[in-house]
Amino acid sequence: MWAPVWLDGIDRWDSRRSFSGSAETFCAVITSVDLLNLQKNWDAFGKTDPLWAILTDPTKRGGKWNLEEFLQTGVREIADVFKYLETLKVSVPSNRALDFGCGVGRLTQALSSRFDECWGVDIAPSMINSANKLNRCPDRCHYYLNEKSDLSYFPAEHFDFIYSKIVLQHMEHVYSKAYIKEFLRILSPNGVLIFQIPDGPARPPVDDRRRSKLTKALPPDAFNARIVCTTPMSSVEAGHSRPGNGPEREQDFMALYR
Repeated sequence: MWAPVWLDGIDRWDSRRSFSGSAETFCAVITSVDLLNLQKNWDAFGKTDPLWAILTDPTKRGGKWNLEEFLQTGVREIADVFKYLETLKVSVPSNRALDFGCGVGRLTQALSSRFDECWGVDIAPSMINSANKLNRCPDRCHYYLNEKSDLSYFPAEHFDFIYSKIVLQHMEHVYSKAYIKEFLRILSPNGVLIFQIPDGPARPPVDDRRRSKLTKALPPDAFNARIVCTTPMSSVEAGHSRPGNGPEREQDFMALYR
């Protein structure tokens, strides 16, 4: 079959390359290549300036992060998360926690003071290597290099708390959806899952002429709008979408889940 092939590190498709095999095999190959590109990029960040790559403060670029200051940002962030959960009257079992996209362990180390066992997962070998070197709680804090589009290393209902911040937006939505499904699979029945995703699609860059067309005043008819309540959903599987009633565009649903 002829199919477009993504060229490593180049933002273009090459339809001249051929692929012989089934569509399923082709999709698996593309998935593998995409994850390899993601891994390659973050592994490079981990080798050059890992702390800045994780928290991109413009004043800290070039190895200017103080390690203790950097780790304290994780302590404060996790403390704020649990304070917020307290305001919701949500209690979290303290057995196991997962930090997905852990980098060098900024948040994993902070979680280790609250849980009996903590795991940090990342796709970049250099990040995992640094996390192990910086690990101050090796008896209960562990790191795992995950190079797959699932979390099959972990059994079902394994974690009481799963946290992912500034991670899922760095990958194609097909992977973020797959990982969210896995979060729900490995979350314990009384566990809490918190993840962050962008609140809208990234807009492509536009030139000045297109921008002027896009920013024209709306016609009067555009303000003759009404709000319609459609039938509420009874359920929706994580990572899936469900169409609304009528001509509405199909929506994707994500969740803060317990």
